[in-house]
Amino acid sequence: MLDENLTIALLIDGENLDTRYIEIITDELSALGRVTYKRLYGTLGNPKVDRWREISNEHSITISPQYTYTKGKNASDIDMAISAMDILYSNHVNAFCIMSNDSDFTGLAKRLKESNVFVIGAGLSNACPSFKNVCDRFFMLDELDKQRELEKKRIEKLEKEKKKLEKKASSTKAKKVKKTESTSSAGADVRSVAVPDEATEAEDGAEVESTPAGATPKSEIYAFVRRLFTSSGKSVLDSGDITKKIYQRYPDFDYRIYGAKKSYQFFEGELFEVVKCESSNVNIKLKD
Repeated sequence: MLDENLTIALLIDGENLDTRYIEIITDELSALGRVTYKRLYGTLGNPKVDRWREISNEHSITISPQYTYTKGKNASDIDMAISAMDILYSNHVNAFCIMSNDSDFTGLAKRLKESNVFVIGAGLSNACPSFKNVCDRFFMLDELDKQRELEKKRIEKLEKEKKKLEKKASSTKAKKVKKTESTSSAGADVRSVAVPDEATEAEDGAEVESTPAGATPKSEIYAFVRRLFTSSGKSVLDSGDITKKIYQRYPDFDYRIYGAKKSYQFFEGELFEVVKCESSNVNIKLKD
Protein backbone atom coordinates (compact mmCIF):
# COMPACT_ATOMS: atom_id res chain seq x y z
CA MET A 1 0.00 0.00 0.00
CA LEU A 2 1.22 3.51 -0.75
CA ASP A 3 1.72 5.20 2.60
CA GLU A 4 0.76 8.78 1.84
CA ASN A 5 -2.45 10.19 0.41
CA LEU A 6 -2.02 13.96 0.57
CA THR A 7 -4.22 16.72 -0.82
CA ILE A 8 -1.66 19.10 -2.28
CA ALA A 9 -1.52 22.74 -3.35
CA LEU A 10 1.21 23.29 -5.95
CA LEU A 11 2.55 26.86 -5.98
CA ILE A 12 4.90 27.62 -8.90
CA ASP A 13 7.44 30.44 -9.03
CA GLY A 14 7.22 31.11 -12.77
CA GLU A 15 10.18 33.48 -12.75
CA ASN A 16 12.55 30.95 -11.23
CA LEU A 17 12.21 27.54 -12.88
CA ASP A 18 11.88 26.23 -16.41
CA THR A 19 8.64 24.76 -17.79
CA ARG A 20 10.27 21.40 -18.57
CA TYR A 21 10.10 20.49 -14.90
CA ILE A 22 6.29 20.52 -14.68
CA GLU A 23 6.00 16.92 -15.90
CA ILE A 24 8.51 15.77 -13.31
CA ILE A 25 6.91 17.44 -10.30
CA THR A 26 3.44 16.35 -11.45
CA ASP A 27 4.64 12.73 -11.49
CA GLU A 28 6.26 12.99 -8.07
CA LEU A 29 3.23 14.62 -6.47
CA SER A 30 0.90 12.05 -8.04
CA ALA A 31 2.81 9.39 -6.12
CA LEU A 32 2.10 11.26 -2.87
CA GLY A 33 -1.53 12.18 -3.36
CA ARG A 34 -3.88 14.42 -5.30
CA VAL A 35 -3.00 17.92 -6.52
CA THR A 36 -6.08 20.14 -6.15
CA TYR A 37 -4.45 23.56 -6.62
CA LYS A 38 -2.01 24.48 -9.38
CA ARG A 39 -1.11 28.16 -9.18
CA LEU A 40 1.51 30.03 -11.19
CA TYR A 41 2.98 33.31 -9.98
CA GLY A 42 5.06 35.73 -12.03
CA THR A 43 5.48 39.26 -13.28
CA LEU A 44 3.96 40.14 -16.66
CA GLY A 45 6.55 40.58 -19.40
CA ASN A 46 9.02 38.11 -17.91
CA PRO A 47 10.09 35.66 -20.70
CA LYS A 48 10.01 32.65 -18.34
CA VAL A 49 6.50 33.54 -17.17
CA ASP A 50 5.36 33.87 -20.80
CA ARG A 51 6.56 30.32 -21.50
CA TRP A 52 4.62 29.08 -18.47
CA ARG A 53 1.51 30.83 -19.74
CA GLU A 54 1.82 28.93 -23.04
CA ILE A 55 1.51 25.56 -21.30
CA SER A 56 -0.92 26.61 -18.53
CA ASN A 57 -4.05 25.19 -20.19
CA GLU A 58 -2.35 21.90 -21.01
CA HIS A 59 -1.48 21.35 -17.35
CA SER A 60 -4.56 23.01 -15.79
CA ILE A 61 -2.52 25.74 -14.15
CA THR A 62 -4.23 28.89 -12.86
CA ILE A 63 -2.14 31.98 -13.55
CA SER A 64 -1.80 34.82 -11.06
CA PRO A 65 0.06 37.49 -13.07
CA GLN A 66 1.50 40.55 -11.35
CA TYR A 67 2.85 43.98 -12.24
CA THR A 68 6.05 45.41 -10.78
CA TYR A 69 4.79 48.31 -8.69
CA THR A 70 8.13 49.31 -7.13
CA LYS A 71 11.65 48.81 -8.43
CA GLY A 72 13.54 46.21 -6.44
CA LYS A 73 10.41 44.57 -4.99
CA ASN A 74 9.05 41.25 -6.23
CA ALA A 75 5.27 41.47 -6.26
CA SER A 76 4.86 37.87 -7.43
CA ASP A 77 6.69 36.47 -4.38
CA ILE A 78 4.44 38.47 -2.08
CA ASP A 79 1.40 37.31 -4.05
CA MET A 80 2.45 33.67 -3.66
CA ALA A 81 2.82 34.07 0.12
CA ILE A 82 -0.62 35.72 0.42
CA SER A 83 -2.19 33.02 -1.75
CA ALA A 84 -0.57 30.28 0.35
CA MET A 85 -2.14 31.72 3.49
CA ASP A 86 -5.55 31.96 1.81
CA ILE A 87 -5.35 28.31 0.76
CA LEU A 88 -4.07 27.26 4.19
CA TYR A 89 -7.01 28.81 6.04
CA SER A 90 -9.50 27.33 3.58
CA ASN A 91 -8.65 23.91 5.13
CA HIS A 92 -8.93 22.29 1.70
CA VAL A 93 -5.39 20.85 1.64
CA ASN A 94 -2.99 19.17 4.04
CA ALA A 95 0.18 19.68 1.98
CA PHE A 96 1.91 22.42 -0.01
CA CYS A 97 4.52 22.11 -2.73
CA ILE A 98 6.61 25.24 -3.29
CA MET A 99 8.17 24.94 -6.73
CA SER A 100 11.05 27.41 -6.71
CA ASN A 101 14.80 27.65 -6.32
CA ASP A 102 14.51 30.92 -4.40
CA SER A 103 15.67 30.81 -0.78
CA ASP A 104 13.29 33.70 0.00
CA PHE A 105 10.53 31.11 0.34
CA THR A 106 12.24 29.51 3.34
CA GLY A 107 10.15 31.70 5.65
CA LEU A 108 6.92 30.71 3.92
CA ALA A 109 7.83 27.02 4.25
CA LYS A 110 8.50 27.50 7.99
CA ARG A 111 5.15 29.24 8.47
CA LEU A 112 3.27 26.45 6.70
CA LYS A 113 4.97 23.80 8.85
CA GLU A 114 3.89 25.66 11.97
CA SER A 115 0.31 25.02 10.83
CA ASN A 116 1.03 21.28 10.76
CA VAL A 117 0.84 20.79 7.01
CA PHE A 118 3.26 18.67 4.95
CA VAL A 119 5.67 20.94 3.08
CA ILE A 120 7.31 19.81 -0.16
CA GLY A 121 10.05 21.75 -1.91
CA ALA A 122 10.85 21.42 -5.61
CA GLY A 123 13.94 23.14 -6.93
CA LEU A 124 17.39 22.44 -8.30
CA SER A 125 20.31 20.62 -6.71
CA ASN A 126 22.00 23.97 -5.99
CA ALA A 127 19.05 25.26 -3.93
CA CYS A 128 19.86 26.97 -0.66
CA PRO A 129 20.32 24.41 2.18
CA SER A 130 18.02 26.42 4.45
CA PHE A 131 15.15 25.99 1.96
CA LYS A 132 15.89 22.30 1.46
CA ASN A 133 16.14 21.53 5.16
CA VAL A 134 12.92 23.25 6.21
CA CYS A 135 10.87 21.09 3.83
CA ASP A 136 9.48 17.70 4.85
CA ARG A 137 10.52 16.50 1.42
CA PHE A 138 12.59 18.15 -1.31
CA PHE A 139 12.75 17.14 -4.99
CA MET A 140 15.88 18.06 -6.95
CA LEU A 141 14.25 18.51 -10.34
CA ASP A 142 17.44 18.66 -12.42
CA GLU A 143 18.67 15.34 -11.01
CA LEU A 144 15.25 13.75 -11.48
CA ASP A 145 15.28 15.01 -15.07
CA LYS A 146 18.53 13.11 -15.72
CA GLN A 147 17.16 9.94 -14.13
CA ARG A 148 13.95 10.28 -16.11
CA GLU A 149 15.85 10.32 -19.41
CA LEU A 150 17.93 7.29 -18.41
CA GLU A 151 14.79 5.41 -17.35
CA LYS A 152 13.03 6.29 -20.60
CA LYS A 153 15.94 4.95 -22.67
CA ARG A 154 16.07 1.77 -20.58
CA ILE A 155 12.37 1.04 -21.05
CA GLU A 156 12.51 1.81 -24.77
CA LYS A 157 15.44 -0.59 -25.11
CA LEU A 158 13.51 -3.35 -23.33
CA GLU A 159 10.48 -2.80 -25.57
CA LYS A 160 12.63 -2.98 -28.73
CA GLU A 161 14.21 -6.21 -27.53
CA LYS A 162 10.75 -7.61 -26.78
CA LYS A 163 9.49 -6.76 -30.28
CA LYS A 164 12.54 -8.40 -31.85
CA LEU A 165 11.90 -11.60 -29.90
CA GLU A 166 8.20 -11.57 -30.86
CA LYS A 167 9.03 -11.02 -34.52
CA LYS A 168 11.59 -13.83 -34.43
CA ALA A 169 9.09 -16.18 -32.79
CA SER A 170 6.45 -15.24 -35.35
CA SER A 171 8.86 -15.82 -38.23
CA THR A 172 9.82 -19.24 -36.84
CA LYS A 173 6.15 -20.19 -36.52
CA ALA A 174 5.45 -19.10 -40.09
CA LYS A 175 8.31 -21.23 -41.41
CA LYS A 176 6.99 -24.28 -39.52
CA VAL A 177 3.51 -23.76 -41.01
CA LYS A 178 4.96 -23.43 -44.52
CA LYS A 179 7.00 -26.60 -44.06
CA THR A 180 3.91 -28.49 -42.84
CA GLU A 181 1.94 -27.38 -45.88
CA SER A 182 4.67 -28.45 -48.31
CA THR A 183 5.05 -31.89 -46.77
CA SER A 184 1.35 -32.66 -46.38
CA SER A 185 -0.04 -35.50 -48.45
CA ALA A 186 -1.41 -34.76 -51.93
CA GLY A 187 -5.06 -33.80 -52.01
CA ALA A 188 -5.20 -33.20 -48.28
CA ASP A 189 -7.25 -30.19 -47.28
CA VAL A 190 -4.63 -28.11 -45.54
CA ARG A 191 -5.68 -24.59 -44.66
CA SER A 192 -3.14 -21.82 -44.77
CA VAL A 193 -2.61 -20.28 -41.36
CA ALA A 194 -2.22 -16.49 -41.43
CA VAL A 195 0.53 -15.39 -39.11
CA PRO A 196 1.09 -11.66 -38.50
CA ASP A 197 4.56 -10.11 -38.63
CA GLU A 198 4.39 -9.38 -34.92
CA ALA A 199 2.65 -11.31 -32.19
CA THR A 200 -0.57 -9.68 -31.02
CA GLU A 201 -1.54 -11.93 -28.15
CA ALA A 202 0.21 -13.19 -25.06
CA GLU A 203 -0.17 -16.76 -23.88
CA ASP A 204 -2.98 -15.77 -21.51
CA GLY A 205 -4.90 -14.06 -24.32
CA ALA A 206 -3.98 -10.49 -23.44
CA GLU A 207 -2.85 -8.43 -26.41
CA VAL A 208 0.65 -7.02 -26.35
CA GLU A 209 0.49 -4.83 -29.43
CA SER A 210 1.97 -1.34 -29.47
CA THR A 211 0.33 1.72 -27.95
CA PRO A 212 -2.86 2.79 -29.79
CA ALA A 213 -2.81 6.16 -31.54
CA GLY A 214 -3.60 9.03 -29.20
CA ALA A 215 -2.97 7.06 -26.01
CA THR A 216 -0.17 7.72 -23.54
CA PRO A 217 2.85 5.56 -24.47
CA LYS A 218 3.06 2.43 -22.37
CA SER A 219 6.74 3.15 -21.75
CA GLU A 220 5.81 6.50 -20.15
CA ILE A 221 3.29 4.88 -17.82
CA TYR A 222 5.77 2.14 -16.91
CA ALA A 223 8.37 4.80 -16.06
CA PHE A 224 5.81 6.53 -13.83
CA VAL A 225 5.01 3.25 -12.05
CA ARG A 226 8.70 2.61 -11.43
CA ARG A 227 8.89 6.03 -9.78
CA LEU A 228 6.00 5.00 -7.53
CA PHE A 229 8.13 2.13 -6.28
CA THR A 230 11.08 4.46 -5.75
CA SER A 231 8.95 6.97 -3.83
CA SER A 232 7.47 4.29 -1.58
CA GLY A 233 10.80 2.56 -0.96
CA LYS A 234 9.13 -0.82 -1.53
CA SER A 235 9.57 -3.55 -4.12
CA VAL A 236 5.96 -4.80 -3.89
CA LEU A 237 2.82 -2.65 -4.12
CA ASP A 238 -0.90 -3.34 -4.30
CA SER A 239 -2.18 -3.46 -7.89
CA GLY A 240 -5.28 -1.45 -7.03
CA ASP A 241 -3.23 1.31 -5.42
CA ILE A 242 -0.95 1.57 -8.43
CA THR A 243 -3.88 1.70 -10.86
CA LYS A 244 -5.49 4.46 -8.78
CA LYS A 245 -2.30 6.52 -8.96
CA ILE A 246 -2.13 6.02 -12.72
CA TYR A 247 -5.70 7.32 -13.08
CA GLN A 248 -4.76 10.38 -11.02
CA ARG A 249 -1.75 11.08 -13.22
CA TYR A 250 -3.30 10.05 -16.56
CA PRO A 251 -7.09 10.60 -16.43
CA ASP A 252 -7.59 9.06 -19.89
CA PHE A 253 -5.84 5.81 -18.92
CA ASP A 254 -7.73 2.61 -19.76
CA TYR A 255 -5.81 -0.67 -19.45
CA ARG A 256 -8.14 -2.30 -21.99
CA ILE A 257 -6.86 -0.22 -24.91
CA TYR A 258 -3.41 -1.70 -24.28
CA GLY A 259 -4.83 -5.20 -24.72
CA ALA A 260 -5.17 -6.17 -21.05
CA LYS A 261 -8.42 -7.84 -20.01
CA LYS A 262 -7.79 -7.15 -16.32
CA SER A 263 -5.96 -4.20 -14.78
CA TYR A 264 -3.12 -6.29 -13.35
CA GLN A 265 -2.38 -7.79 -16.78
CA PHE A 266 -1.21 -4.34 -17.88
CA PHE A 267 1.88 -4.87 -15.69
CA GLU A 268 2.87 -8.31 -16.97
CA GLY A 269 6.20 -8.12 -18.77
CA GLU A 270 9.91 -7.57 -18.36
CA LEU A 271 9.71 -4.79 -15.76
CA PHE A 272 7.09 -6.05 -13.32
CA GLU A 273 5.86 -9.33 -11.90
CA VAL A 274 2.26 -10.04 -10.92
CA VAL A 275 1.96 -11.72 -7.51
CA LYS A 276 -1.45 -13.15 -6.64
CA CYS A 277 -2.13 -13.30 -2.90
CA GLU A 278 -4.21 -15.80 -0.92
CA SER A 279 -6.82 -13.07 -0.57
CA SER A 280 -8.44 -11.48 -3.59
CA ASN A 281 -5.70 -8.82 -3.74
CA VAL A 282 -3.09 -8.82 -6.49
CA ASN A 283 0.34 -7.30 -5.89
CA ILE A 284 2.84 -5.97 -8.38
CA LYS A 285 6.52 -6.64 -7.82
CA LEU A 286 9.33 -4.61 -9.32
CA LYS A 287 11.85 -6.81 -11.05
CA ASP A 288 15.56 -6.20 -10.50
